Amino acid sequence: MIIKSADDKSASIAQLNTYIADTRVPPLVVRRITTERNNLSKGAANEGQAAFQLNFDFGKSNNYMLLHDLRFETQNGATQIDHLLINRFLDFYVLETKTYGNGVSINERGEFNTWINRQPVGIASPIEQNNHHVTALKLLLKELVMPERMGMRIRPTMKPYVLVAKASNIKRPAKENFNTDTVIKIDTFKTILDDENNNTGFFSNVGALAKVVSSQTIQDVALQLLARHTPIEPNYIGKFGLAPYLASPVTNSPTIAVEATDATAGGISANSAEAPVCPKCASAMVRREAKRGTNAGSAFWGCSNYPKCRSIIALA
Repeated sequence: MIIKSADDKSASIAQLNTYIADTRVPPLVVRRITTERNNLSKGAANEGQAAFQLNFDFGKSNNYMLLHDLRFETQNGATQIDHLLINRFLDFYVLETKTYGNGVSINERGEFNTWINRQPVGIASPIEQNNHHVTALKLLLKELVMPERMGMRIRPTMKPYVLVAKASNIKRPAKENFNTDTVIKIDTFKTILDDENNNTGFFSNVGALAKVVSSQTIQDVALQLLARHTPIEPNYIGKFGLAPYLASPVTNSPTIAVEATDATAGGISANSAEAPVCPKCASAMVRREAKRGTNAGSAFWGCSNYPKCRSIIALA
């Protein structure tokens, strides 16, 4: 059962595209924003692929509760879990998704590398990253109402996996040197889970039956987790220091064929060092020139939000 759907990243991507297209933003900053946009797009595509596969495999089963894109605040700070799957044994599958379009290699020390321009580049271990998620989730679960047996809380079992995009190539070390069984491709996760359940006997093992809870119980746990979800809106203006650039007037706005008037009370000197703020919508104003009418050839301040806002201020 799907308790929380995957987040839609399209609004954030559109916002970044707006800043990329804004001529007031310097090229160096644009390159940083473009990298952010590209990474967000790739991540959203991979997480969307994983969410689609997980929804298909588990979304209609009452034996599983599925939550996507969870963000929790704990005493150790914030943690972001890509996907969380809970079954009736209180197994918590903590799933981290990765793209690795150029492939990934893992050495015998558990170090991860990918390739950029055919050169190997070290990257953070998603296994360790997921272990941090598990630690944060354990802390959070201590604060929730959990099912009990004979007056004692049933202890959940954490099972972290790294889900890699289907098209990614994974180069692994020998298993005896470093076990990478938890790093798998997205489309194999259901098969691995089925094999695990078949080997243990999903409802036939006596020890497992002592731990199994109802669908309603795991739904209640999942809803408690959802209630602790704390989404945060990205502050790209602060992250990229855009405020000074966005406060400046647009210098390449087209000249608008309007007749300047003195409708706005008072005029502003043409020698003013700074453009005024629009009195109607608070946008920056841009120096323009009237092309026709009685004031043809005269300069005036026009709102940069034209044509949505047609406010003008005559130059004194």
